[in-house]
Amino acid sequence: MVGFRVLAANSHCTTPAGQRCNMIGKRLTSISPGLGTSGLLEDYIRAYESGEPYLRRAIEHLEISGERFWPVTMTVRAARVVDGMLLRWCVLD
Repeated sequence: MVGFRVLAANSHCTTPAGQRCNMIGKRLTSISPGLGTSGLLEDYIRAYESGEPYLRRAIEHLEISGERFWPVTMTVRAARVVDGMLLRWCVLD
């Protein structure tokens, strides 16, 4: 497993730090650099490999935006779909 690349996103999608960007074709870790240090990337990989859906409610996540740290509280869902993943995050604060 090398990583996840975004194939589609809805028009309201923002990064966990609240920034709008064109996510299509980008690696998930370039959109949300904090995934690598938060443990979420490993959780996504585990959900992909096992096929078991993943849900975390009110997770404290430290996003990296430029050279700033951006703390957020969010709910995260991940589920394997065929040979990809469906990810959803909702920032609560």
